[in-house]
Amino acid sequence: MLKKNAIENRIIEIIYLVFLGIYAGIAFSSSTTFFIRWNPTFLLVTRILLICFTFYKILREDRWKVHEVVLVFLIGVSLMLSYYLNGWTYMGDSALIFELVLLVIAARGLDGDRIIKVYMCVILALLLVTAFAALTGHINNYVYTKASHDYKPRMSYGTVYPTDFAAHIMSLVLCYLWTRKERKPWQAIIPFTMAVFCLVFCDTRLTSLCLLLLAVGALIPAGILTGLGDRIPESVKKVTSGIAVYSVPVMAFIMLLISRFYSDSNPVLRLVNNALNNRLYYGRMGFENYDTNLFGQRVIQIGSGGFASVGKEYFFIDCSYESVLLRYGVFVLIALLAAYTYIAFTEKKKGNYFRLFLVAVMAVLFSIEHHMPELGYMPFILLMLSANSTNKDSKTGEVSE
Repeated sequence: MLKKNAIENRIIEIIYLVFLGIYAGIAFSSSTTFFIRWNPTFLLVTRILLICFTFYKILREDRWKVHEVVLVFLIGVSLMLSYYLNGWTYMGDSALIFELVLLVIAARGLDGDRIIKVYMCVILALLLVTAFAALTGHINNYVYTKASHDYKPRMSYGTVYPTDFAAHIMSLVLCYLWTRKERKPWQAIIPFTMAVFCLVFCDTRLTSLCLLLLAVGALIPAGILTGLGDRIPESVKKVTSGIAVYSVPVMAFIMLLISRFYSDSNPVLRLVNNALNNRLYYGRMGFENYDTNLFGQRVIQIGSGGFASVGKEYFFIDCSYESVLLRYGVFVLIALLAAYTYIAFTEKKKGNYFRLFLVAVMAVLFSIEHHMPELGYMPFILLMLSANSTNKDSKTGEVSE
């Protein structure tokens, strides 16, 4: 009987990972110059199958806990209402919201590490194929120059814009570090190398800084600061871990506040705005042009990617917190903040403090990039209900399966 259940569970996990791979690929393709037009019948059939699979998972699962029901209800209802009330198209301005909700629910009880690993492999393979196709002339490889970047060529490697390519790199590095069972000093080489690459060839300065932050953080659990943890008072540890747990809502509050009340006359905010490449300025413009409501609205944005924006006035909200607030609404923003806080709290309870650091880096990343709710870049919300396969060993301090 136990063997039968184990086989059934394994089959269910494989089916879920297949769905994840399909939708990760669809989401990824929307940011490339392949410009794929997915067959409507394929999309409809896949959606129906995912709905059936999710309902089967719900029915066969053990009794749901109260906090799980609350989180699913908050995220599911808010996203779905925003999806339908605003009339989002399937592959339009808010693609895969419906599927994201289903994937979050269906991930309950599955191996969270395996979800991230499969996602990482799918996106890495697609990114390599996209870059190769761009470099060999099979698809467009946009190269941009801007005065704010000293007219330095910025390559996109088959994505629509250099920041999209760098965002995929950042996502892959986060996935890689999240799933490492042991911390080794050489692991810091990966984010450091990617930071240099993105800076030199894509000139994505802020994303490169986040990658460097990951490189520094990757060194700390690897024994570079051996013994430091024993000398830190327990009270300090509680404070720092508490800050990490609530880093996403804290950063959301800070960014929304300074964007809403940004003024060129304030020298401090002007300095911050310059450092963030005018993100506060356009954030203030967003608040002036659009109201804040419960379920969002259509926000017309003109970015620098592709050629559709040529001759039009630039307006783009890069900050995920404001982008979600204005486009999806108050409830969706609260739901996403609650989800990431819950994930961080779960990792703290398990003693996975390095993952707390990764969540804190995500909080910073969401301040400068708009990809927080997008499956093509951020898979970590899928971990909200998943079973985590890694825990910190109380004796060795290492993370093991």
